[in-house]
Amino acid sequence: MQTRSLLGWGPDETVVLHSGNMGAKQGLENVIEAAKQAFVNYPSIRFVLLGDGNQRARLESLCPPGLNLQFLNPMSDFDFRSALDAADVLLVNELPGVTEMAVPSKLTTYFATGKPVLAATDRTSTTAEELANSGGGVQVPAGSPEELIKEIIQLSSDDAYAAAFGRAGLAYYRTTLSETSAIDSFEEWIYKIHSAKREVRSSAGADE
Repeated sequence: MQTRSLLGWGPDETVVLHSGNMGAKQGLENVIEAAKQAFVNYPSIRFVLLGDGNQRARLESLCPPGLNLQFLNPMSDFDFRSALDAADVLLVNELPGVTEMAVPSKLTTYFATGKPVLAATDRTSTTAEELANSGGGVQVPAGSPEELIKEIIQLSSDDAYAAAFGRAGLAYYRTTLSETSAIDSFEEWIYKIHSAKREVRSSAGADE
């Protein structure tokens, strides 16, 4: 609650946070349009764009005064993670037609928070595939602010629904994406190679 207060987020607001680069491929005009539509009927939804990029100034110019959308500058690692933990929904937004980008590194960080992830992206994108693999969130069509708002409302109004995504994402992070799991996988790979070499040597000795 302290972080929310410091950032100006109300206790009854649903904070939807997008972090990282603000470039052309992120298509963040979609988020601004969603904020404009939500401002009329769902004023308790706050959109937050955290980071920087070559499109930030232009995006800021598209926001009318009083819009419930907040731009935050890049933060220290501690403050950044505190902001993610304080948000309600963590957002990935991609431009329609972008399907072959690498999986955003932010997904790993998002999953580690145990918060639900919402991805506005094409259904065939690598982001959508990773989200489906993890079970850590839900995908909506890219470039559809109406669908984005609809899913935010669903996540904010059903705690069990949102929490299930958060738990799944955290479990996926711990078993698949974390440093510990990566080390375990590497050790298992080394063990398999070593075992295979021993089997080859044993077979060669038996044939002599």
